[in-house]
Amino acid sequence: MRTTIFNILLSQIAKKMRKIFTGLLLTIATLNYSSANTPPALGYWHSELSINDSTSIPFTLITEKKPNNELCIKVKNASEIICLKALEPKNDTLVYAFQDFNSKLYITKDGKDALKGYWQNLQRSEDYILPFNASYIGKTLESSDASITSIEGKWKTVFNYTSTTPYPALGVFNHMAGSANVAGTFLTETGDYRFLDGVSTEGKVQLSCFDGTHAFLFEADLVADTLWGTFYSGNHWKTKWYAVKDNSFQLADPDSLTYVRKSLDTFDFTFKDLEGNDFTYSQSNLEGKVVLIQIMGTWCPNCLDETKYYKELQEKYKDQGLEIIAVCYEASKSFEAQTKSVQRLINNYELDYTFLIGGNASKTLASEQFYFLNEIISFPTSIYINKKGEIVKVHTGFNGPGTGQVYLDYKKETEALIEQLLAD
Repeated sequence: MRTTIFNILLSQIAKKMRKIFTGLLLTIATLNYSSANTPPALGYWHSELSINDSTSIPFTLITEKKPNNELCIKVKNASEIICLKALEPKNDTLVYAFQDFNSKLYITKDGKDALKGYWQNLQRSEDYILPFNASYIGKTLESSDASITSIEGKWKTVFNYTSTTPYPALGVFNHMAGSANVAGTFLTETGDYRFLDGVSTEGKVQLSCFDGTHAFLFEADLVADTLWGTFYSGNHWKTKWYAVKDNSFQLADPDSLTYVRKSLDTFDFTFKDLEGNDFTYSQSNLEGKVVLIQIMGTWCPNCLDETKYYKELQEKYKDQGLEIIAVCYEASKSFEAQTKSVQRLINNYELDYTFLIGGNASKTLASEQFYFLNEIISFPTSIYINKKGEIVKVHTGFNGPGTGQVYLDYKKETEALIEQLLAD
C-alpha cells in the first residue's frame, strides 16, 4: 500500500517536473528567437572578413534606421560610405546586397553585441565565401589613441617585387586628426586601390578596403625608412611589397601608356547595344561632335568611379556637343547576363549616355577590337576624339576620389580639354 502511494506521488512529481522543464525550454527558445530577430544595435561595428586561420580583413559596418523604421546597413571605407540593399531574410539571417556588384553579406546576431555570417562574392563564383564577424563599437567612432608611427606623405612603392613582373605604385597617406588612424591609397599605372583606411602604430601598418567586389588588406612593418609588407586580395591572391618615402616620385603619365599605332585617315568599330542591335561608330555619323569612348566593365570599381564622373561630364557638356560611348567588357559569359549587369549600372545611377557590349572581360579581346591602339592594358581606358574625328588623347586607368588632390587635378585637366575641343 505504502509502495503504491509512493509510486503515485513520484509519478505526479515527475509530471510536474516535465511541465517545468518543458516550460523552461520554451522560455529559452523564445528568448533566443527574440534575441535573434531583434535588429542589431544601431551604430558602428568593428567587422572582419577571415581569409585564413590567422589573417582577417577589417572594415567598419554601420547600422542605422531608415525613416520607415527599416534597418539600413552601410560599409565605411575611409570617407566612402556604401549603402547595401536589404533582401528577403533567411530565417534569423539578414541578407544584404552590394548594389553595384554581384555579392551579398549574410548577417546573424551572435549575442547582444556581436554579429556573424559570411560574404559571398558571386562575381567570382557561388563558392567564393569569406566568414564574417563583428563586434559593437558604439554610437560614435573614436580615433585610435595608440602611439603613432607616422607614414604621412608619398611613398615610392613596388608590388610583386619577388617575381618577374614587379609593378610600381605611389602610396599617398594622411593621418587623421593627429591620431594613429590613417587614410589614403596606392595609385598604380592602371588605377588606384581606392579608399583605404587603418592604423599605423608601433612600427606596424595595416590598411584595408571592402567595397563588395574587392576585399583588400595591406600589412607592413616599418624597418628603418622602408615599409616591408604583404598585400592580400581576399583569400585567393597575395604578394609582397615595399615602399620608401619619396615626395617627388611620380608614375608614368597615364596619357602616354596607350596610343594610336599609326596615323589613321579613318577608323570605325561595331558593337551590339543592349537590345542586340548593331551600333557602328564612324567619324561621319558623329560629325561635329566631341566623342569620349569609355572602355570599361561593370565589375571594376575604378570603372564605377569613372562612370560617376562621366555622368557629371555628360550633364555638363551634352548640350554643347559632347557624346560619351561606353564599351563594356563583362565578367559574365552570356550576352543576356552582360546586358543585365550593364542595365543595373544604368538604373542605379540614372545614366543616359550610350552603352555597348564589347564581350567578355578580356584586355586581349579589347586590344583586338580597338585595333588602332597599341594595346589595352587597363579597364578603364578612355579615348578622346575631336570634332574632326581625330584621336587627341588616350587615358589609361583611372585614379578616382580616393586619391584626393590627384583626382581633383585630373578633373580640372579633363574639363579644360573638353571645353577646348568643344570650342574648336
